[in-house]
Amino acid sequence: MPNQKHNPTPSPSKNPTHTFQKAILDEISYYLKRIETVFNVDELLNKVPTEREILEYYIQSEKGYHFIHSKSGSIHLPLQFADNPHKSGHLAQAYMIEEYMKKIKPKNVLELGVGKGFNIKYLASKYPDVTFWGIDLTPIHVEIAVRKTRHLDNVYIGRANFNNLPYEENLFDIVYSIESFCHTTNLERSFKQVYAVLKRGGYFIVFDGYRVMPIRKLPPSLTTATKLVERSMAVPEVYELNGWIELAQSIGFKISEIEDFTEAILPAWQRFYRLSKIFFNTPFLATLLKKIISTKLLQNSIAGILTPLTVKAGIHGYYKVVLKK
Repeated sequence: MPNQKHNPTPSPSKNPTHTFQKAILDEISYYLKRIETVFNVDELLNKVPTEREILEYYIQSEKGYHFIHSKSGSIHLPLQFADNPHKSGHLAQAYMIEEYMKKIKPKNVLELGVGKGFNIKYLASKYPDVTFWGIDLTPIHVEIAVRKTRHLDNVYIGRANFNNLPYEENLFDIVYSIESFCHTTNLERSFKQVYAVLKRGGYFIVFDGYRVMPIRKLPPSLTTATKLVERSMAVPEVYELNGWIELAQSIGFKISEIEDFTEAILPAWQRFYRLSKIFFNTPFLATLLKKIISTKLLQNSIAGILTPLTVKAGIHGYYKVVLKK
């Protein structure tokens, strides 16, 4: 049996849900009203993002990711560890992937959702004897990632999606995904694709957000907030962590490690929260920006204002899950 750190059954009770429930409900109710003045909430809630819409989301959000999120090219959230600042930041996830590379000495490694090449560039530079492969759906990201890694002879990047991986079976020792696997439009098929290209004994390392509380147990305002968080970031379907794990196991994966990093992402979300708060509490600014900035880029403000609240309520969590074939 895994120890408590790796327990596959998350416990929302460790979040201050009951203590802050009224405060969270009040704040969410307030911002849901503010969001309704800027966005078509019904349209967001009722439309499941397609692959094309996910692509448009990242194309339209590119300037926001560059100027607000990370000028160094990271698209994922940085992790902050009070007890280990040297392992904090946008490379925190890559440092943990390195631990598995040191453990099994891989020959071939695949990144799903390579983005602008931030992680693959770091890892490939440190491990020149390992061949790294990366795929992404967004053409501009592929172009940037190729440009940033063109000096590295051990990197191959191309455009593809998770449902049709263009690789032979049993090729990779490690496959990893940092906040991109949530964008699959068919989770079961994507799991099967990863399982096929992974070697026996290989690892699939996933850093991502999940629901950790059943949505059916939530009051209406929290249900709406939960769905808006997910839809505003073009996520087709967010699984509860346990359901996600059960599906992975049904494909044949074994659970190697599960670790909760929800607290480590909160500092980043608090920064987005402050920026989004200015946007929603300044009507003339919201009106002006809506006229000059693309809708999907502005939608990130919804996640920015609501995610810290759904996380504190124990609804969403951020985990590292390591699966083994």
